[in-house]
Amino acid sequence: MPPLTRRELLKAGAATAGSVAAPAFAQGAVAAVAGAPDAARAPVTRRVSMEVNGTRVEREVDDESLRAVAGRVVKNYLTRERDDVLRTLAGLERSFADIVAAAETANGDDEHDVEGETVAVSRAQVDALTLASRRQLAAVDAALARVDDGSYGTCLGCGAAILPARLEARPATPWCLTCAATRGP
Repeated sequence: MPPLTRRELLKAGAATAGSVAAPAFAQGAVAAVAGAPDAARAPVTRRVSMEVNGTRVEREVDDESLRAVAGRVVKNYLTRERDDVLRTLAGLERSFADIVAAAETANGDDEHDVEGETVAVSRAQVDALTLASRRQLAAVDAALARVDDGSYGTCLGCGAAILPARLEARPATPWCLTCAATRGP
């Protein structure tokens, strides 16, 4: 079977990166981009199995092409995640504006309102969700920068390769499991 062309690889990467959940191809993509621990011993070419336009394809592909496509797949996934976080932030800002508008028209004594929670509680909830979303946005932006500079998949704490399974679960993480245990997720 002939090797995959760059165009076929790009189509496969784009096709599998279209879902909100981590794409099926991303597991291989993360391993390729992150320079999985066995990358130094990997052959120059490897057999890749993927779905292209609904058809299962198996071909030989060189590692450089695989890493380039994998980088695009990971970057596409992180870009989609970034867009989702931005939509969430926009919704939270609208919610906050609605809470403020409702407070202006309310009678001012929401502490004794038997109908529901206080304006202060609503504001605090929206504020906490906004803060979490901004942190997630910063993490995704940092991960995109690491993809661009070639350091994606390398722990910022110790410099070791982050396991592909961890990157699958938390694509924006900058820490390996060991460093995350001491610093946080």
